[in-house]
Amino acid sequence: MRCCHRCGTEWTAEKRAPSIKETCPACNAYLHCCLNCQHHELGRRNQCRIPNTDQIARRDDANFCDEFVFL
Repeated sequence: MRCCHRCGTEWTAEKRAPSIKETCPACNAYLHCCLNCQHHELGRRNQCRIPNTDQIARRDDANFCDEFVFL
């Protein structure tokens, strides 16, 4: 079950991943962000398991990362 990182609301779209600026219908948080990605990991360089990813300033903000995989 894929859910919003902020409020836990389930994402029920048929798509594989949310679009860049797609937001949670319940709390308006961005869904295509580091905090919703399976590669996000505290303690890693850039908080990401994928080496050499671009530096992301805010983990809860929408980003254009090609490595994004929705949890």
